[in-house]
Amino acid sequence: MVVEPLTPVSEPESSESLSHSFVVKVWIEETAAEAGMTMWRGHITHVGTRTRRYIQELDEVSMFIAPYLQALGVETKNETAPSRKTQEGES
Repeated sequence: MVVEPLTPVSEPESSESLSHSFVVKVWIEETAAEAGMTMWRGHITHVGTRTRRYIQELDEVSMFIAPYLQALGVETKNETAPSRKTQEGES
């Protein structure tokens, strides 16, 4: 039996090249400084690059995803509005 090497087949552009996948994980955390008060924490991971960002606010999810959407040509509100972290850092 002779096995021939696979030849790349030219296929039309798939939806995979026009999409991104993310995993969002959240959990409840009790802070020691504020005993009895719970806060949520989490992280979001881009599946293709395995880039991960730890988050404390839901707005951070959209801020993480925005550059990936912009690379696909999608206009996001993050393009025109300054980020919350920039505003907080200014005096």
